[in-house]
Amino acid sequence: MPISNLHYTWKQKRLADWYKLNHTGQVCFLRKVLNDTLDVADRRIYIDEGNSFPRKYIYTRAENKPVFLGKMHIYQNSEYTNTGVDFIVFAPVDIINTRIHELNALITFYKLASKRYKIQPI
Repeated sequence: MPISNLHYTWKQKRLADWYKLNHTGQVCFLRKVLNDTLDVADRRIYIDEGNSFPRKYIYTRAENKPVFLGKMHIYQNSEYTNTGVDFIVFAPVDIINTRIHELNALITFYKLASKRYKIQPI
């Protein structure tokens, strides 16, 4: 019996490792991993592009630059180009409330190191 239990444990670990190796940080794979792990039945988790906006500056008269502002919007500091996020993960509220740490761990494991993300409820 101990040998068969050891073999079964090894086989399960091997399958889990193959799953991790076959999925990358690409959007399609990351979405699949998140839905396979956290929302198997409904598959409601999806990923969208980040919201990075270029900064607009207001110049003084001494700088001798144009002052025309055009149509401006005020965004949060995290939404600008050099501080924005690269992608947004949309997840149901019940998953965010109960399994947020697992969601963060999965995203951090699969995403590229330089990519920044934010989780928003659906």
